[in-house]
Amino acid sequence: MNDLPAEPADFATVTALLRHFSWAPLDGSPGRYEVWGSATGDEVLLPINPENADYDRLLSAAQRALTSKYGSAATEVLGALRTQINQLLDSTQWLKETRLEAGLISWEEGEGLFLAARAALVASAKSTRERRPYHGNASAHIGRRFLESSLMGQTEVGSFIINAYTPSNARFHLTKASEDVASSAPRKAETVSGRTILNTMTEAMSSIHSTLRSSRHKSSPEDFLELVDNGVSYELLKALVEITHGADSAVKVSQRDPNNLGRKVEFDFSPTDSPILARAATRFAEGSQAPKQVTFAGEVTLLSHSSTTAAHVVRIDMDGRKVRVRLNATEYKVAYDAHGDERWLSVRGKLEKDGNNYWINKPTEVKAVDAPPQVEQTPPLEL
Repeated sequence: MNDLPAEPADFATVTALLRHFSWAPLDGSPGRYEVWGSATGDEVLLPINPENADYDRLLSAAQRALTSKYGSAATEVLGALRTQINQLLDSTQWLKETRLEAGLISWEEGEGLFLAARAALVASAKSTRERRPYHGNASAHIGRRFLESSLMGQTEVGSFIINAYTPSNARFHLTKASEDVASSAPRKAETVSGRTILNTMTEAMSSIHSTLRSSRHKSSPEDFLELVDNGVSYELLKALVEITHGADSAVKVSQRDPNNLGRKVEFDFSPTDSPILARAATRFAEGSQAPKQVTFAGEVTLLSHSSTTAAHVVRIDMDGRKVRVRLNATEYKVAYDAHGDERWLSVRGKLEKDGNNYWINKPTEVKAVDAPPQVEQTPPLEL
């Protein structure tokens, strides 16, 4: 591997390098320098006042001491840190403990972790456009564009670690239509920044982590349903199921700005979190079928009406597929007559799932038709 070209040492970079290798400040002289130490007893002098004449020399000496001690590992980290500074890239790390030799993981587990990190980034981009419990193919454009603009860093020694770098200042179109119109009518374009997308992921991770910890591993799936507005989705939960399965894991987010300021946050997970997240993901999937406009026609096989309430319910059956419909008094009369005349009932409205049953609660059209129906099921129902 080629060495990095010589560059002036940068205070933020050297500090980040020290923290990366778990060094910590021990003492120092206020306003002049700090003494940082490692777990093995090594120490370096870190200047903190750029006005002092020896500032550049001491800073370069600290950087050389680290690259000498850690060799290519320090060189690789320095390269990544400089890329972040030059391009304002935010970073995320996906860490998973492994039972194998440091830095190694079984092929299937490693591949699963890569796919999970990818899915989490895409889910966060989609949730930035629209907060939904289940994205599916929705918001595919921004998810694809964000992933195309992200970079993958080298894995590191220790836990199995994946590094992802995302452009914080880049703008991403929410839709293909926005991208197409941007050059001719820029005011009509709808975009968000890469930093905003990563903030969505951080907000979602934080709410998931807090829910897991606050309930002491007794979280119910319904607890997570309340987090949709925080950017939590089925896709993100499924990614975390993979990340947390079988070993301790963590997700780290690091963000920087032109002044070398920023924030770092870490979310740690244990293997006991995985089944909880799996149940939550299943619950999200069960409730993911958004109401869709359908026309359903079939035989009326159930008529239910109570004289004490305004409830009028019928069940329509066609080839074993059953839909329950709530009707007003006038519509119920149409269904009643259709049943008596041995005709089918055609109903148009929004199909919703409640438990194991499918319902049309407020139909926009109810009419009797001859069997076989004069209308097709639109869209085809898979009940």
